[in-house]
Amino acid sequence: MLVEMKRRFAEMIRVATEQGHFPAGSNPHAVSRVLMTTVLGVATARLCNRMGGREGGDALARDMIEVVLAGLKSGVTLTAPASLIYEDMGVDPCAKADAIAQAANPSGAHTDTAHTRTPDDAEHT
Repeated sequence: MLVEMKRRFAEMIRVATEQGHFPAGSNPHAVSRVLMTTVLGVATARLCNRMGGREGGDALARDMIEVVLAGLKSGVTLTAPASLIYEDMGVDPCAKADAIAQAANPSGAHTDTAHTRTPDDAEHT
C-alpha cells in the first residue's frame, strides 16, 4: 500500500512538472522523496517532543515545505537516488522483517518482550 501511495505521489509530481510547477526534467521520484523526507523529519521531531506544541510542528512543516519547494523551483540539482523507495532494495523491508522473524521462530509461538515487574523493581521505584 505504501509503495502504491508513493507511486501516485510521484505521478502527481510528474504532472506538476509538465504543467511548469517544477523545472523540466525534474525526476518525480527524487522530488517526492525529498518532500516526504522533509515532512518525516518534522513529524519525527514532533513525536519526540522536540517542538513547541502541535502548532509549532504544523508551522515548521509548512515552512519546511515552502523552503523545499522554493529550492526545487529554483532548479537546485538533487543528488539523492531517484528510484522509487523499495524498488532499489529489491524487497519491501517489512516483508523482509516478517520473513526473518518467521525464520527465527518457525513454531509461531508468541514471544512477548514487554517488561514484567518483579518484586526487585518495586524496591527501586
